[in-house]
Amino acid sequence: KIFALFGVMKELEVDLPLPDYQKSLEQVYIEAAIACINHDRCLHILFEAPSDYRRSKLPSWVPDWSDAGWRSSDPRKAQLGKGFQAAGSASPLWRFSLDQRRLLLSGRLVDSIHHRGAPLKLNGDFDLSFLLIASGKLKFPELLRKLHPTFGVLRSWVDISSQYKEYPTGETVQLALRHTLVDGEVRQASDSPTESAFDAWYKIMNGSDMSGLSMSVAKPQAVPPHPSERPKVSDVDRRTQLGQFPVEWQSFLSLATGPATEYHFEVLRHALRKCFFSTANGYFGTAADLVEEGDRVAVLAGLGTPMILRKVDQGYHFITHAYVHGIMHGEAWPANAEIREITLV
Repeated sequence: KIFALFGVMKELEVDLPLPDYQKSLEQVYIEAAIACINHDRCLHILFEAPSDYRRSKLPSWVPDWSDAGWRSSDPRKAQLGKGFQAAGSASPLWRFSLDQRRLLLSGRLVDSIHHRGAPLKLNGDFDLSFLLIASGKLKFPELLRKLHPTFGVLRSWVDISSQYKEYPTGETVQLALRHTLVDGEVRQASDSPTESAFDAWYKIMNGSDMSGLSMSVAKPQAVPPHPSERPKVSDVDRRTQLGQFPVEWQSFLSLATGPATEYHFEVLRHALRKCFFSTANGYFGTAADLVEEGDRVAVLAGLGTPMILRKVDQGYHFITHAYVHGIMHGEAWPANAEIREITLV
């Protein structure tokens, strides 16, 4: 593919080396990545490097050009243009090692992943599932069975956040969590529906609103009784009624009858195939489920989002980008920041 596009790249003044079939596949891929960086004068190609089926011999910062990578609809795919400036207005700085296998960047190692939550996974395509229901090709109970595991994962994420009493920015832990799970896409108005939706969702997820959950089961009735004839149902009776439903229905009913639905599906839209994590300094973040505990959080000159790196013998493996609430707008890159050279291998 790279050799086939050589003529096009030449017309676009991209300085690709002449095709040479004696070179290894890895070397051809490396040279194409270098040509892209030098031509674009930026490091955005790093956002294309993570993928599910990478060749193991490639440097971690080089995209595997034979792998289709993450589709634009995949929440793990970097969405540029959101206005994030983790490194402030710092311009990108880079150089390559003599053997071209190492990319040396200017940046700061600011934190590390302390606790990594379980990945939020869903069998099949989330948006496609609703289209299949509309077309009659997927039954609603089947969708509930697919969705049910996500409730347990999200509850475990809330449990991780609940271990913290305060957030480094001075915000409440709940507000930081609210922002983090949707990549910062939260309306700022104090009376916005999103805020009330989160509050309802949070009560359900941390188990403090089980009576509300039980009441939701008792609500649907074919013919509402006359107010004077309405039977009194105790919380115990409601919990008994709830227990008669399959577990996937219990999870669904806890959300579908209240404002929590709005926030829950926003989380699914932003966080599928990602992990929630907390850092050694107490920050919350989300990233592709490639990350591990102990990975470093880096801010690199010229890149709008923090990057997750993994220490190896000769430098760091580049893993993926991340949303880390509280350092997305230059907070970890002060004017007097001590900058170092970071080697990606």
